[in-house]
Amino acid sequence: MMKSWISILLLTLCSFSSVQASELNLVSNTGTNIAAVTLEQLSQLPQQKFTIELPWVKGQHKFIGVKLTDLLSSLNIKNVHAVRLTALNDYTSEISIEDITQYQPIITYKMDGGMMTVRKKGPFWMLYDLSKYPDLTSLKYQSHMVWQLKSIQINPND
Repeated sequence: MMKSWISILLLTLCSFSSVQASELNLVSNTGTNIAAVTLEQLSQLPQQKFTIELPWVKGQHKFIGVKLTDLLSSLNIKNVHAVRLTALNDYTSEISIEDITQYQPIITYKMDGGMMTVRKKGPFWMLYDLSKYPDLTSLKYQSHMVWQLKSIQINPND
């Protein structure tokens, strides 16, 4: 009987954590929650498909995702100076609005036809389409390509 209860509890916890991991949180610079965006919501936005090679995974990979600018527009977020990306391990990186506008970073959630798991750098990975912008291989731009992305902090203009 005790084994059954433990099994049920573990299944419940695993289900809960997978639901939570499938949301991308957008927060203000004061920490206020703006939105928790689901995979379903992202899939309703215009999709970007591209194939690139990255230093962190071997070979060419096909990615599907959404431009950060499209997500911000869909949530009516304006007056942005920069965004701060935070990964599951609390790694952070900041992207200026100039780089966002010029290079159109993409929040990817599919790699090679499958949903990206945490083990495969998901569920969200901010990437640049290096097939369009091959010069973005410097450490500055590599640092923007945050995998296991959990939140995007919106930093407004002063």
